Amino acid sequence: MSLWLGGGFMRVRHFRSRRAEMDQSEVHLYCGPSGWELPLLHPEDMAALTLVKVAGLDCSLRCNSSHAMTATHCLPYMHVRGARISSSTATGPESAADSTSGAAAGKVNHAGNHAAALGISSAAGLHAIRQVLRTRTGGMIGLVDRALTKTQLAESDAFASLLQSTFTSVMFYEWYLDDVCYEVYIKEKLAEGLTYPMSWLNPMKERRRVRQALESGLMGTEQGIEQAYQDADLALSHFSSRLGSHSEFFYGGKPASIDAFLFGYLSCIVYSPIQNSRLRDLLLERKNLVQFCHTMRSKLYPDLAEQMSAAETNDSRPARMSARSAAEEAARRSADTATKTSAKQLSEAERSRRWRNKIFISACVISFVGYALNVFEFEGLSFS
Repeated sequence: MSLWLGGGFMRVRHFRSRRAEMDQSEVHLYCGPSGWELPLLHPEDMAALTLVKVAGLDCSLRCNSSHAMTATHCLPYMHVRGARISSSTATGPESAADSTSGAAAGKVNHAGNHAAALGISSAAGLHAIRQVLRTRTGGMIGLVDRALTKTQLAESDAFASLLQSTFTSVMFYEWYLDDVCYEVYIKEKLAEGLTYPMSWLNPMKERRRVRQALESGLMGTEQGIEQAYQDADLALSHFSSRLGSHSEFFYGGKPASIDAFLFGYLSCIVYSPIQNSRLRDLLLERKNLVQFCHTMRSKLYPDLAEQMSAAETNDSRPARMSARSAAEEAARRSADTATKTSAKQLSEAERSRRWRNKIFISACVISFVGYALNVFEFEGLSFS
């Protein structure tokens, strides 16, 4: 009993510390599990985080969130705490009330004013988040796509729809329906940060949900699977041709929402340790798209880019490797590193909390079995 009470007390302290940490930011982004060489695993989550970074916002990231937390059962989910939002109608960071705040704080206040002007405190889903950050109203300018024309906005929306409709089904087919890929790579990520029995139930539930969605659609037949790969190949050709070889981004020298969308999906393919991926082979044939992913990561996630470059510098193997072999080798190193560091990052309090949870669950199971043996009769023998 004391162990159970102690575990509950530690959980309350952990929740309060986590809540205090989140209170430091006005914008909160709730997403799925974390990735390998990226902050997040799923492409829509990664695209949403990149979109927030393109908008210049400082947000707190909450991984391993549940779909049930939103009314639409949809992730990613962005929430702006309205109670802390300033009522100022300033249009730039320079008009922030707090004279001690820096440029980052000015951007957060600017985002809060924007959300307050819209009357929106949350947005569920990638397209809803983009619409909140893009909307111009109440004397406020949009935080993304502010320099795009109507034609470019329409083109950006069309490319985003093409990206989501062609890549999601193929990526999830390789991730969840391939037994080797799921058991080696995906299952561990879905269970990361969860305690038993959720670390066992959550991956199984997620795989069943994805399997039902895929098999009820185009991926239910062999012809449908082949057609999905052909559509993905054609979409990659369109993106490669539109980006060209001389431009870093789609529209000028700054990233727009379509850049965030494209990076969210392609980065989950380029930097994944999954072997024998047909979709990855198709992507590696477009060198400008691979370079686009490297450019976006170096600009928006400089810490991850530095870690990757350091790992490549320490590699003692010959430098004259093909682009595909180098990418596969880097992916294998990232998978091994993620597996080793995930166990090291557990604090002593987290280990003790997990141990107390296991003891409590075992005690409950033993008590239930003992109760069943004392009440029920088996084969004419009474245990009462």
